[in-house]
Formats: sequence, structure tokens, C-alpha cells
Amino acid sequence: YPFQPPKVQFLTPIYHPNIDNAGRICLDILKMPPKGGWKPSWNVLTVLKSVQSLMAEPNPDDPLMAEISEQFKYQREEFNTTAERWTKKHAVSNVGNPTTERQEPLKFEVNDSGCSNLSTVIENRALVDTTNNETNVPVSKCHASKRLAEHDGFPRPTKVVKYQ
Repeated sequence: YPFQPPKVQFLTPIYHPNIDNAGRICLDILKMPPKGGWKPSWNVLTVLKSVQSLMAEPNPDDPLMAEISEQFKYQREEFNTTAERWTKKHAVSNVGNPTTERQEPLKFEVNDSGCSNLSTVIENRALVDTTNNETNVPVSKCHASKRLAEHDGFPRPTKVVKYQ
């Protein structure tokens, strides 16, 4: 990042034609060209808004889950019922109250400029991991962290999303 797209994965199961059982997302901007459309000028906020848009408006013509895609296209009422059932089962403990896997607060380090050098918690729902997975060395994502922290209208994800 930013020369490669961040790896984004749902931790909470979601019934969606573009998200598979492992939480992988079929979204153009999460892939490198020529198959994908990632651009280094895009930031984490762009990715989050794109994922949120895909959740609201699935793309059944480019599915990861063919059966769910067919149901979405031809049996919308059944799709909506199943998606609602999955949401209640996996995403809420009581209707209207998001589940939380973590009881203790997340801990992260912040450098003198106010940027996290390990991870940044966004809206208590998403975690942006700024550790390079290949070398396990913290990498700076200061610009993205600051923009997200300063953005008053940041959209809250409806599911827990993990970023690497």
C-alpha cells in the first residue's frame, strides 16, 4: 500500500453474491491491473466506501457465490429473507445491538504526529493494520489515518472488516 491495494476481508459471515464464505470480496479496486482497477492515488476511505457501496448494491454479474447471485437475480424475496436471517445470526446478538468479539479496548501506539504506527481503530468497527505482512515491519499510513480520523462523515461499516 499504496502501490498495491490493501487486503480486505470480512470476518463476520455475510450472505452476499460478491463475498465468499472466507470473507473475500470480489471488487475491482481490490485487484491490481490489468484484471483490476487499483490506483495508488486511492486511499483506505475510497476502499471502505466502495465496499459499503457493494454491500448496498451487489453485482450479481460478477459473483463469487453463483447460487447466491442467482437467488439475488431471480428470487429477490428469498434472498432478502436469507440475508436478514444471516445478519441476525452472525452480526447481532440482539436485534439492533452489534456483537463484539473483543471485550477489552484495542490498544495501539501513536507517534508524535498523531498517527498510529501499528494500527488505527476506525469507528470502533474496523481495524487498519499498518504492519507489512511480509517483513512484519510497521509501515507508515499516516496520511490515510489522519484523513479517516478527520473525516466527520465517515460511513460506519455494518459488518466487521479486517484490513491488512
